[in-house]
Amino acid sequence: GLLMTVGGVLSILGTNSNTVLAGPRYLYALAQDGFGPAALATLHPRYRTPTVAILTQTAIALPLAFSGSFEVLATLSVVARLATYFGTALAVPVLRRKLQAPANAFRIPGGPVIPLAAAALCVVFALSAERANLVAGAVALAVGFVLYRFQRKPDGKAALG
Repeated sequence: GLLMTVGGVLSILGTNSNTVLAGPRYLYALAQDGFGPAALATLHPRYRTPTVAILTQTAIALPLAFSGSFEVLATLSVVARLATYFGTALAVPVLRRKLQAPANAFRIPGGPVIPLAAAALCVVFALSAERANLVAGAVALAVGFVLYRFQRKPDGKAALG
């Protein structure tokens, strides 16, 4: 039991450390590309860190961390990952049609069957989540969609994507 507990603690700390370091950098990179407020794309003049993105990530993460149990937060994480996996699985057949792969490129047998089965499995798993988690996931996707649709032009003004 002790070995499993130590392993679990190390795993959780590693994941949390990665999220703390990578999360703000995602916000920074997206803002640099025009998705989200321009302030997120600024760097601290002395430390060269994305300070506004770090503070924004903290402002989002802290209330979530204090809002529910570990089980609720884990379920929200799974719903978010399922949405990502679902989009990725559906993109595979589309990208296969649009992009010309070299003749020696690896191709999964069955064409679109495996990616479509993976997308269906994501739906099955998502349907097992509680309604509140699905609503929270839908709200997060809606916010992401708005940020995507109103991408800023290089001059800083919003434009329809």
